[in-house]
Parts: sequence; C-alpha cells; structure tokens
Amino acid sequence: MYYDSLPVFNVMDHGAVGDGATDDTAAIQNTIAMIPGPVGLKQGGGIVFFPEGTYLISAPLRLLQAYTAITGHSKGASVIRLDQQHWSGALSPVDTSKSYMLDKNHSSVTDCTISDLTFDGQAQNAPADGTSKTQSGILVLSRDIISRVNLYDIWGYGLFIFGDSGEYAMRLVYDRIGALTFEAVDAAYEGRHGMMRE
Repeated sequence: MYYDSLPVFNVMDHGAVGDGATDDTAAIQNTIAMIPGPVGLKQGGGIVFFPEGTYLISAPLRLLQAYTAITGHSKGASVIRLDQQHWSGALSPVDTSKSYMLDKNHSSVTDCTISDLTFDGQAQNAPADGTSKTQSGILVLSRDIISRVNLYDIWGYGLFIFGDSGEYAMRLVYDRIGALTFEAVDAAYEGRHGMMRE
C-alpha cells in the first residue's frame, strides 16, 4: 500500500498536548504543514499520527497535500474535540458555506485517509448566538478513505461529501474517478445529518 512508504509525523512530537484542555490547533496544523508535496514525478504525502489523548481545536484543521493520512491510536482513544467557547468559525476555502473540523485547503487535496479517530463537535455546548450553524465534521473529496471513525455531537454534517465525489460514494462504486470508501463509521447526535453529499 502507498501509505506504508510515507513519513510519519507524531503531533505530540511537534507540540500537541492532548489533555483536553490545552488548545492544540497550532501544533496540529504545524504538523500537517510538514507533509511533503510532490517533487518531480514522485508523489508527496505523509501520515499525521495522534497518540491516545483528547486534542482541543479552536479552528479548522486544513489538509494541504494529497495523500495525507490522519490517523489515531483508535477511535475510542484518540479524540479531536471542537472548543465551542473559542471556535473561530473560519469558512472552508473549498466549500465556502461551512466550517469543518477537518477541512481541505484546495479541491486538489484528494486521496486522503482518515482513520481510528473520534471527532467530538460538542454541539451541546454551542453558544446561543447561532455561530454554530456553519459547523460540520469532515469535508470529503475524491478517493478519500474514511475508516473506523466516530463522529459525535456535531451541529452540522458529520461527513460532507463535496462535488462529484458524492455520486460515487452513495453507490459505492470503486476504481473510478471520485470513488470513496467508508468502513466502520459511526455518527451520533448530529444536528443535521451523519453524512451528506452536495
């Protein structure tokens, strides 16, 4: 498998604490920024690893390169939690109507894998001013793989499949442009839908 040859970047080696109280947004985003892009004919990509812990984020995490894998110890042990009191609400550069916990910097950031993580949107603690209305979980693009992921208490969409990707995901068509794979994905207490396509 392609990912077996990619470099691994541990978020705790780059400043993330994972104690559920410290804002780990900058440390995680800096780790994601270390993923190399393509050089010549060599495809880029890399693995961002989250050890066991709860990682509080106050702004969207944006994947910058295709073939990026975001993975944890297990979906019960590695949790990315939205900080409702300090959430920036920055809208996605790909889908400008929503803000995602895990976003993409560009529509060309495809072929990514998200696995063995829980995304906790803490919608029950959302402010009453309505700013939570744009919040969603994961933006999914072409040929992404979502495996062993728990989407919990997210105000908007747990998974939002953007663009033509949705046509193939809903029919579970593989080995063609836009194919997506979902395995052991749980969605609970979502404000709108567990999974939605554009």
